[in-house]
Amino acid sequence: MAAVIWRKYAIFGLISRSQADSIASYHDGTPEERRMVLEDSEHACQLVEGVFSLFPHSCVEPPDLLLALGMVHGILTEEPNHCRHFRSAKLVNPFKRLLTLLESRQEVEVMRFASEIYARLIWPGAGNGVCLHEQAHWLLDRRLVVLFEQTCPMRTVEGLVGCFKILLREPTLRHSLEERYSLSRELPALTIRCAACVLPPEQPAEAEQASPPEMFTEGFSTDLMYHLIFVLWLLAFDSDAMEKMTGTGIVPVVIRLCKDVSRFKIARICARFFGNLIGHPAHLQVLLSHDGLKVMAELAAKPWEDDELTQDAERILAALGNQIKALQNYALID
Repeated sequence: MAAVIWRKYAIFGLISRSQADSIASYHDGTPEERRMVLEDSEHACQLVEGVFSLFPHSCVEPPDLLLALGMVHGILTEEPNHCRHFRSAKLVNPFKRLLTLLESRQEVEVMRFASEIYARLIWPGAGNGVCLHEQAHWLLDRRLVVLFEQTCPMRTVEGLVGCFKILLREPTLRHSLEERYSLSRELPALTIRCAACVLPPEQPAEAEQASPPEMFTEGFSTDLMYHLIFVLWLLAFDSDAMEKMTGTGIVPVVIRLCKDVSRFKIARICARFFGNLIGHPAHLQVLLSHDGLKVMAELAAKPWEDDELTQDAERILAALGNQIKALQNYALID
């Protein structure tokens, strides 16, 4: 069946017959057969160059496009050591093909697959050489900056934000992107705009004024909040970025998410984010000023199946207690 799907594109002249056969062999293969395709340099080259030759041709049918993107995404997720085949492709440039695809298609799944594939190709992974900072800047400059526009549609945010979960894992790239794009300002602002779609207004009288634009809320999912807080948590490992988040208003919003969104995964990642506030007195003070002590005490008291969430909440409670003591000592001295 897969051979028929891919050979029709050989008939159209988009790929060669050998490329179609290599793609079909991987697609239809058992785990062992797939491993053999990837470990054979010639077959791997045919597979990679064949798949990327399909991007971004308009004659490739949408289900086939998603199938091809899903195949590449699976390879880079499950077998990251084979990233080298994609980086070394000679007949096609995977980065440029993916960028063109991202600029020409608006489907959420296409954007998600293409941006995350691009991010995995940049990231050094398992022995795949240095982190490709220049290509990361291409991605931000040509596509991801749209996320920071006030009117960016929610479907675009949902499709693109996941790649930051990959990019920001690498410390030098995280620092580089923060310096160039002020992520410590832009990502909190994006998170606050998205949170307006899921949190009730603090003052009922402000409900109409606080409602986000329809084009922004269309298709909203609370799962997106998880991804955004995850990205903020990664960014907060950069101490300078964490300091620059002071004054963005993100901490009160994350506290409200922790209180008002009854999802374990949201509580889990919010607690992780708060854990990175430890060592930053200004952020801890904001946490204290917005019921942080109460919220963390409630998290610590709940019978979570995940002990790490309880431990995170207890650790934050201890830090808040130390902050209170420090303030009391300061008041006595003063």
